[in-house]
Amino acid sequence: MNKPITDYKSRSRLVALSAHEAVTVIAHRGTELRVLDGEVWITQEGDGQDYVVVAGTRYCSGSEGSIVVSAFGTASRFAVSWTDPAVAGGYARSGVWLDYGRVAEIEVAARRARAKELKRLLRLGWLFVKRGWHSFTRRRRLTNRLATR
Repeated sequence: MNKPITDYKSRSRLVALSAHEAVTVIAHRGTELRVLDGEVWITQEGDGQDYVVVAGTRYCSGSEGSIVVSAFGTASRFAVSWTDPAVAGGYARSGVWLDYGRVAEIEVAARRARAKELKRLLRLGWLFVKRGWHSFTRRRRLTNRLATR
């Protein structure tokens, strides 16, 4: 494992991990790990819960203790920063939060997926009606030919 990360309080630090690589962050209350690419597994000393944090979300530490950040099967990037809890408020407990603006991105992606699926269903419906119409007119033509004989 690499040397623990400690120099992020005055200026945020960008960390890149290759697949299955891990790094330790010496955390204080108010430490944030914002995942930019990929997904990471976070374990903090003294916290009985582990966290899977994906791109577009962040882990906020509510206590002191070392954090082990491990990349899953793909390379990942995250930023480590610190916010003074006395100034910002909050940080009463550790947890994973959505980044600002991420909800809007998810809503737009959901609307696009819904529109794409609706288009696909309308196309299938049109093909069903078209086949039914061709089948109906073919039977009608056959019935008319048999009736004229």
